[in-house]
Amino acid sequence: MDKPGFTPDLRQTLFGALTGRAGDVTGRPDGDLRGMLQAAFGEGRRPGGVDTRSAAQGLGVTQRTVQRWLAGADRQRHQANPQHLKAIASRARQAASTQRGRRTSVADVRQGPLARRGARLSVRGVQGPIRAGTDYRRLRRVDVELQPEDVDALLSAYERGGDRAFVSWLEGHMDQEYVADWGFESIADLELRGPASE
Repeated sequence: MDKPGFTPDLRQTLFGALTGRAGDVTGRPDGDLRGMLQAAFGEGRRPGGVDTRSAAQGLGVTQRTVQRWLAGADRQRHQANPQHLKAIASRARQAASTQRGRRTSVADVRQGPLARRGARLSVRGVQGPIRAGTDYRRLRRVDVELQPEDVDALLSAYERGGDRAFVSWLEGHMDQEYVADWGFESIADLELRGPASE
């Protein structure tokens, strides 16, 4: 983002909150292997796990090889080689930086209860309105209720244009549904969860 408060960490924050995938989307081969695999291929059946079958198919290796990489990260002979690490890092980065990657990454959210019943979006950051030349932005947390159509619009904006499009959508939504002239200088934390009524 061009705004001074929008750091490279924003991509990581938004990706995790909007896709439900924890993970490392920095694109650095020396990043966290488990985090990169989660970002690129999703979680397995257990929370914090990796969908090793999907990873194996995407990387052209066996599922057992991916499992060995995860289990043997500290043992030299079971570590992924530099070519595989580069491919994993690239796939993880693309999950957050390309339309196709973002569309794949939010597919589970689109099929889940948030898309059917709505959600509560919680945003912590430097935010607020600017009125008559006075800047009321400050560090605060704001919760807004989203209808299913809002969740669809939010995910569509993110799929199409990533971080910039999402923040633009959010500012427009806040302007219409919360307080006029609302804007963000930075976003430190974002959470998308079931509505307050649940």
